[in-house]
Amino acid sequence: MVGTGVFTSLGYQLVDIQSGFVLMALWALGGGCALCGAVCYGELAAAFPRSGGEYHLLSKVYHPWVGFLAGWISVTVGFAAPIALG
Repeated sequence: MVGTGVFTSLGYQLVDIQSGFVLMALWALGGGCALCGAVCYGELAAAFPRSGGEYHLLSKVYHPWVGFLAGWISVTVGFAAPIALG
């Protein structure tokens, strides 16, 4: 998921990192890390083809309680916290 932070953070990065080459190398490194994460999620989705996302995966691999906690952490940290900051 890409938010507006990608577009607003570039100006701050240009101020701190004076080299365009270094900045592009760091963006390429970050893009490579994001691509690895996306490929891992794709493999997990292919291994567990069912709706439910992380809840279903963690419930099957570890314990249903772990999936439940991950869902609530995602709700509070991923959704409620940014709204509270904004």
